[in-house]
Amino acid sequence: MGPWTSSLSQRWVHYAHLPPQRQAADTRQSAADTQQSAGDPPKRPLAPKTLTFCCLQGYNTSVNNHHSKPSTSCPGHGHQGFTLIELLVVIGIITTLMSILIPAVNQARLVAMRQTCRGHLHTIIQACHYYAQNKQVHRSGSALGALPSAAVTSTNWADIETGNPASLWLLIQHGFAARELFLCPEAEARARADSLDDDATSFTYSNNISTLSYSYISMVGEFGQKTSYFEEITTSLVIVADDNPRFDFDGAMLSPFPTDDAISPNSLNHNEQGQNAARLDGSATWLDEANAAGEGDDIYAADRAADDSKKERSDIDDAFCVP
Repeated sequence: MGPWTSSLSQRWVHYAHLPPQRQAADTRQSAADTQQSAGDPPKRPLAPKTLTFCCLQGYNTSVNNHHSKPSTSCPGHGHQGFTLIELLVVIGIITTLMSILIPAVNQARLVAMRQTCRGHLHTIIQACHYYAQNKQVHRSGSALGALPSAAVTSTNWADIETGNPASLWLLIQHGFAARELFLCPEAEARARADSLDDDATSFTYSNNISTLSYSYISMVGEFGQKTSYFEEITTSLVIVADDNPRFDFDGAMLSPFPTDDAISPNSLNHNEQGQNAARLDGSATWLDEANAAGEGDDIYAADRAADDSKKERSDIDDAFCVP
């Protein structure tokens, strides 16, 4: 086999191993060379023999190289950043969403705290029932079937250790209620926000008045302590409610007795927007005004002004909750 034949064989083997794109390119180039040699007018110049194809995945495919290599750039597909207008639009959308979501989250948190407060009152009423029916508690001669009552009088009614608040302390003393139940979550959050008392976490048997958020039905009678039996009281009577806003814990009157069918202001526990109240039957409800769900009985005032000044209930079914 002569040199020309050997060279042709090598070129053919080389041509056979070329990719289809290169084979087509060589074929067109050979045809162009033939036409040029025959005196035909020159054809349009072909692309370089080493062809580069930009694929969508960002790779360069070279005819002279059968392996694909990653490319850091691709013509026509360069990265573009945000313009100032686009950035301002995004910031405006985020600000609008935050202005909508933040009040909604705060409102949901407020509703949750008020529901927790209502749950506290419901549990306290249940504890009153357990206390009244427990024979071990009443074996010393105290009345079986009666609401918790300390030695309350018209002079010591506001004392947290011996007065009306001490009646609620009996529930804790005998293990029927936890101390944390006597603190309203919303009142606690407001006290912490105002830095009034960072340690107000539960009801304590002391003069720390910030640890008791609820008012209990007055246990002051005409001649001293007023014992109230379950069987004598209507089941719809409000027994315990959010703190009475008319009196402070020292017994001082903050607002006068309501007259001319007026109603006491709402409790400060919920920013004067209403109050939770629990009845003898165990139900706990939200009241927009300080009356017994429209029944005309002011839960923060006695039925008569004379009794109000002495912190007495006017009768057995008078819902008069005092601190």
